[in-house]
Amino acid sequence: MASGKNKFKVAAENRLTLDEAFTDFIQEKQGLGRSADTIRNYELSYSVFYDYHNLTSSFLLEQLTEKMFYQWFLN
Repeated sequence: MASGKNKFKVAAENRLTLDEAFTDFIQEKQGLGRSADTIRNYELSYSVFYDYHNLTSSFLLEQLTEKMFYQWFLN
């Protein structure tokens, strides 16, 4: 990884969409051997978060904020 940056910072700099980042996340977890149930739980949580905020496929990872997580989690 370039100059010790975390994966999400690098992804944001490359203007990755949230959907692309989530797909990468799922592929990584599948490669690590996570169970089908775990993958399904990840996908369900992502879907609920995505719908809660009325996101579109063009939503960029760099647009994601901490406040969005708090709003979703607390409601």
